[in-house]
Formats: sequence, C-alpha cells, structure tokens
Amino acid sequence: MKESYKHQTLRHKPPSRIRYERENPPLSIRMPREYREKVKSYGIRRCGSLSKYLKRCVNMEQALVVMSIETLRKFFNLSPDVVNKLYTLCKLELNRVHVPKSFADFGFNYAVQIGSGMKLNVAICLAYLFLCRYGGLSVEELALIIKDSLNKARRRIPVAESQLLRIFRKALASQAHIRSKWRFMLTDIMAMIVWILIHSGYMKTLALAQKAGNRRSTSVNETDLKTLEERLRKIANELKKIGREAMKSYKVP
Repeated sequence: MKESYKHQTLRHKPPSRIRYERENPPLSIRMPREYREKVKSYGIRRCGSLSKYLKRCVNMEQALVVMSIETLRKFFNLSPDVVNKLYTLCKLELNRVHVPKSFADFGFNYAVQIGSGMKLNVAICLAYLFLCRYGGLSVEELALIIKDSLNKARRRIPVAESQLLRIFRKALASQAHIRSKWRFMLTDIMAMIVWILIHSGYMKTLALAQKAGNRRSTSVNETDLKTLEERLRKIANELKKIGREAMKSYKVP
C-alpha cells in the first residue's frame, strides 16, 4: 500500500517540481535540536532563510577570489595558462563571457610604504589576502606561480588587513546609512572581532588602552563610546553562552 502511494506521488509531480528538485538537491547535516533551531533562526534573520544565507557566504567568497585572480592577471600580465591554473587550484570555473572586475577598479590602486622604503600596491595585497584565506593557496605557492618577489609576498597580507581595518573604521565613523542598512552584517563582524579579542587574552589590556586614548581625544562622543561598550559586552556574553552550549553538545572524537 505504501509503495503504491509512493509511486502515485512521484507520478503526479509536475515537471517543474522534478526539475527544481534535481537542480536543488538537499544538504543534510545532523546537530543537536536546540542548536539546529539557533542556526536556522540565524539564517532567517540575516537573509530570510538558512539556504540563502549559506549561498550568500559562498558567493561572497567566490566573488572575492575571482576578483583577486583578475587583479593579479592585470598587474602581473599573467598568461591564460597561469590564470586557468589559479582557477583550478581554487576549485572554480573560469567564466569566459563575463569579465570580472579587479580591486583596482574599486579604488584600491594605490601604494603604501612599509619598512626599508618598500612600497606595496594595496590591490595586489588584497588579492593575496583572499587567495590565501579563501582560495587555499600559501603565500609562497602564489608568489611562485605569478613570479612575485617572495620578500614582498610575505608582507602583503598584513598590509591588506591593516588597510581594510582602516577603511572600515572610517566608513563606520562617517556614513551612518551603512550602519542602518547592514546592521545584521556589521553586528556579525563586530561579534567576530570581540570573539577573537576574548580568546587572544589581550582584550582587557587593549580595551583599557583604547579607553585611555579616547579620554585624550576631543572628537569622540563619550555617550557613543558607552553605548558601543554596552553592545559589545552583550555580544560577548551571548557568544560565551553559545560557546558553552556548543561544547556541551559536541564531543571531540
């Protein structure tokens, strides 16, 4: 009887539904029920559904890797074979119709000077950052492929990180619409920063140093600082709570 009902259900599926299920196979993972609900709720708050949130994360990483490869192609005049090799190593397919933008197209085509009089282009530094973090390449491997100076290559990622943090801080300070439009995303970023600081062991020292520096600054609103401090404290407490629950739920094999 059950078998007959199953065949009947399959037979009455419209072609559009069959095509949708074939093109969108399920992704199944197991986790504790209470943790599953939190993950699902997180995705819904951010993008409307967990699947949309995961797709956005993957698309963001892939887009940054593609932009990184395009940046290196332009600055180092890479041959098509080298470009194909980078795409293969990053497990991406080369789109031969759409030409991606590089980081230089978004205003990062400027140089910063570091020690020993060396100047590094920020667009290239960003390409190193995302190809090594998201593409799975090592700094030495990437430098060898594109024939870059190893001395410069090893300094590029710290430069990229410092420049991104500087620009991010200026954007938050000067453009209120960014904070209101992307409030969930910015909260996630700040939560990650707090989490890193908590586990680095230097959070109290850094926070006290920052507080002392703020007292000497006349351009900082004290009320804003207190509000931000309260928000960060709430985020930190919530992250600690989730971390403790996760540790209870999972056992290390």
